[in-house]
Amino acid sequence: MLTPEIRDHRGFKLTGLRRFHAIDSAADTIPPQWDEFNGRAVPGSIDAAVTYGATCQMDKVTRQFEYLTGVEIDSFDSTPADMGRMIVPPATYAVFTVETVDDIPKLWQQIMMSWIPETGYLPADTPNFERYDARYSQKKRGPLEVWLPIA
Repeated sequence: MLTPEIRDHRGFKLTGLRRFHAIDSAADTIPPQWDEFNGRAVPGSIDAAVTYGATCQMDKVTRQFEYLTGVEIDSFDSTPADMGRMIVPPATYAVFTVETVDDIPKLWQQIMMSWIPETGYLPADTPNFERYDARYSQKKRGPLEVWLPIA
């Protein structure tokens, strides 16, 4: 069974590129979004070496979700008009670590099909996110963290 760390996280603000993706094709459509974002400078970023892939607005009918590739900022005041904004409120998270971005779809399947039913935790109604820090490289090698908000 998966064994995540359970951690509390303060609220924070993200800015970056927001796009909608179909669940079935996200593995193909999200990497180009990262390519586009990685070429952008983001004014006011707290630590440009730490990036986030945050998911919100999951639509179970259309099987689409909104995904933001971004960085943490203190304020939206200097966010360019063409960049998205997201407020991630404080929450408790199950934090899973994987070695590559290619592991993420399988991890989500394990979380939804096994970990949640076996543990009794429920996903909270707030964005989940991937966190890429200095340990992660442009070669899609990690580790990287997947943060699932839990209730």
